[in-house]
Amino acid sequence: MITISKLKKIFLLSLPIIGGMVSQNLLNLVDTAMVGQLGATALAAVGVGSFAVFMSQSMVLGLSSGVQAVAARRVGEGRIELAGISLSSGMVIAVLLGSLLTALIYPYVPVLFSYLNSDAGIAELAVPYWRIRLLAMVFMGLNYAFRGYFNGISQPKYYMMSLIAIHVINVILNYLFIYGHFGFPAMGTDGAALASAIATVFGTVIYISVGLFKLNHLNIFKFRLKVSDLTTVFKLTIPAGAQQLMIAVGVTSLFWMVGRLGVAELAALNILINILMLCILPGFGFGMAAATLVGTSLGEKDMLSAKQWAYDVAKVGGVTTLIIGALISFFAAPILTVFTTDTETIDMALRALQMTGALIFIDVMSVIMMNSLLGSGDVTIVLKTSLFFQWLVFFPLGCVLVFFFQPSFLLIWSVFMFSRLGQGAVYINYWRKDKWGKAKI
Repeated sequence: MITISKLKKIFLLSLPIIGGMVSQNLLNLVDTAMVGQLGATALAAVGVGSFAVFMSQSMVLGLSSGVQAVAARRVGEGRIELAGISLSSGMVIAVLLGSLLTALIYPYVPVLFSYLNSDAGIAELAVPYWRIRLLAMVFMGLNYAFRGYFNGISQPKYYMMSLIAIHVINVILNYLFIYGHFGFPAMGTDGAALASAIATVFGTVIYISVGLFKLNHLNIFKFRLKVSDLTTVFKLTIPAGAQQLMIAVGVTSLFWMVGRLGVAELAALNILINILMLCILPGFGFGMAAATLVGTSLGEKDMLSAKQWAYDVAKVGGVTTLIIGALISFFAAPILTVFTTDTETIDMALRALQMTGALIFIDVMSVIMMNSLLGSGDVTIVLKTSLFFQWLVFFPLGCVLVFFFQPSFLLIWSVFMFSRLGQGAVYINYWRKDKWGKAKI
């Protein structure tokens, strides 16, 4: 039984994170709708390009989990003043790792993209989009380090407010750069990329300002880092980042497979992925709350509470998204018309969206359990599970279907969805057997 006090604690932690993340994806959906006015090719190009960017940045995105796990553990130990060390370490890693990855990837973007999609029209738009977004990788890493810190010390409201500001800036710049309003040149998909990059830089400025002025009593930036501090965060960041990479590779390979079916299918996939991310954002919000609660309980040496927090948050998140999913399934057709007026694309995506709405609550519960494992420091099992389902289940099965059976778009989407649900089953079984919580942080 979940008590009122537990529900209150879960929602106080989760709602600001969910609010920030929903605002993020709502504005991403606005981006998609704005780019969609340029045509199916532009929509497909930004879809593939966005997940190429996600794949490129995935290692630095792992900083959020690494910083949050350490910060939450310090809070549980009653040493919140030392939690800032995890943020400072994350910022150093963001600059070094982000710079290295940008330098390694940027020159080879045209070659790399040719492996993702062979359509010349899509490549012409997606390659410069990818390159422009890459230039903000360091700042993206810094932003994720701040996100992990704010969530780890149970102050997600700062993350929420900052994220909303970032994405409002992004939409305003999209309006100016994509279509060329108020004297700006109409840059199309390049404008969408530039808007996102500039908004990311603004985000870093906002986060640093919050740290300096709103949380100056915590002396966030006044630590002398030791190699051991950097190593602790780095050891958690790399597996978490690799797991993010597996997510990115999974979605990117999905774009590659669907790209072989046709442009209309690719445009439909872009819309579906954006809606899917909006659906599971409550799961990530609840999951980050679970990671904080689990990490804090482990810092207090209370293993039983840590275990129960994950179950309680999963129940709350599952019930919440069951209702959301039902609404999405019922209103699938009108939802799709918001993004495109192309009847072929709508017909392609309709049944896939209805199925997604019906299953989304299970996906959300698996996301919460995954984040609970990350919060406990058990990042390796998450990485191994992602590797297994990506390379031994989804990818080979999808390739066989695409190359030998000319599958429908719905079938490929179904394989993708059920591979995600399989990961959730592994996380729940691992948690149930108490094999987690042994990592020293």
